[in-house]
Amino acid sequence: MSVFPLTMPRMHAWCVRRNVFRRRSGFGYHILFACLFFACTENALAQLRPLEDQYLLNALALNPAYAGSEELMSLTVLKRNQWVGFDGAPSTLTFAIHAPLKNDKVALGLLVVNDKLGFYNETSILGNYAFRLKLGKGKLSFGVAGGIYMNYDDNSRIESVDADDEILMAGRKTFVLPDFSTGVYYYTNTFFAGVSMPGFIRHTFDEASNKYTLSAELNNSNYLMTIGNTFKMSDNFGILPSVLWKFNPVSSNQLDLNLNLIIKDRLWLGTSYRTKNSILWLAQFNINHQLKIAYAYGTTFSELESYQKGTHEIMLKYNFDYLMDVMNPRNF
Repeated sequence: MSVFPLTMPRMHAWCVRRNVFRRRSGFGYHILFACLFFACTENALAQLRPLEDQYLLNALALNPAYAGSEELMSLTVLKRNQWVGFDGAPSTLTFAIHAPLKNDKVALGLLVVNDKLGFYNETSILGNYAFRLKLGKGKLSFGVAGGIYMNYDDNSRIESVDADDEILMAGRKTFVLPDFSTGVYYYTNTFFAGVSMPGFIRHTFDEASNKYTLSAELNNSNYLMTIGNTFKMSDNFGILPSVLWKFNPVSSNQLDLNLNLIIKDRLWLGTSYRTKNSILWLAQFNINHQLKIAYAYGTTFSELESYQKGTHEIMLKYNFDYLMDVMNPRNF
C-alpha cells in the first residue's frame, strides 16, 4: 500500500513477472527506468513503504493506534500524484475515517488505499482498533489493524514485439493477500509520539509458482517512529517541529525532519527534509474548526528530477463534531 506508492519488492516482482526488459514501447522503457533507478539507490527504500507527505493530518495511515485520537469522527480523503509528467507514474487515493466509541477506551477506524502504477493496481482495506488509557495529561493508545491487500494488472495493455509472449497471453491477474499492522501512540494537546509496524506480513512473489508466499519476520519488518510537539510563540503564532523515522533492521532507514509554522490556528506553512535527497513544501488552511484543506509539493535532487515535475498531494479533512476546547485545539 502507499498510502503507500508501490514498494520496491512489489515493483521488482512486477518487473520480473512482466519481463519488462522485453518491452519495446515507450511506456515500457519509462517503467524500466523507474525500476533501475530504485534498484541503484543503495537499496535505500527496498524494504520501506513510502508514505504520504502530509502524515500529520492522516496519521492513521502510519499507526492504527491513532484511531480516535481526535476525540470525534474524522474523515480524510487524499489524492497523491507522484513524479508528475512521468509516463505511467504512481498515483494514490486514500480514504480514512475513525472515531472513538461511547466507551471512551475504544476507538475504531477504516483505511482504504488504492495505488496505481501504469497498468498495475493495488488496494488495501484495513479495519483499525485502538484501546486507549489515560496517562498523565494525555492518552496512551494501543492499536491493531487487519484486512486485505489486493493487486492486479492487465497485461493486455502492454505493447510487445512478441505476439506469443506467454505473460501477455495470461491477461489480467489478481492476488488477494492478508495485511496487518500494529502500533502504540501517546498524545496530549501539544505532544505526540508513536511507534508502529505497518504491513508486517511480507508478501514475496515466487516466479516459479506464480504465487505469493507470506512471512512475518520481526527482524526484517518495517518500523515507523514519530515524535513532535507544538510550541506556542505568541497568541497568533506557534511552531510544530516533528520527526518521522522509517527503518528496517536489515536494510536501511529514512528520516523526515519537519517544521510547520501555525498562524492563528488557521494557516499552516511548512517544510520537510527527507534523507535520500528530497524536500517538501506544505500548506494547510483550516476553513473552520471542522473543515481543512491541505496541499504538499515534493521534489527530489536525484537523477529522476529531470524526468518529472515533482509530487503533488491534496487533502480534505472533515471533523463531524467539534468537542475540544476551541481556545486550545490539537494541531495533529
